[in-house]
Amino acid sequence: LIIQHILDDDFIPPLFAGSQEELEASGLSEAFSSLEYDEPPAQYMLDYKKKGNDAFMNGKRNEVKNHQFYRDAINHYYEAFSWAQRVEFISEKEEAKNNENNGELCYT
Repeated sequence: LIIQHILDDDFIPPLFAGSQEELEASGLSEAFSSLEYDEPPAQYMLDYKKKGNDAFMNGKRNEVKNHQFYRDAINHYYEAFSWAQRVEFISEKEEAKNNENNGELCYT
């Protein structure tokens, strides 16, 4: 049944869907929506920064002067920067309001 659906002439692979309707018609819209990231952007930013730092240090320790470590470090830093642009900062007033609503005390 699934193979017949895939071999149908009107079937558009979800990767090439140009609209939400085409994606839903493929029957795989739930699979693609589950690809959302689980962690907040700040966590991904810190992870990629650490990977960049590790790659940079590996490049400094490398005895054969392979520049691939530095290229990897730049790519990881670039990825960390792109995640940093997605971080949403919370103002102190909003944070205090959220803490009051949750019944938590915040000491600064």
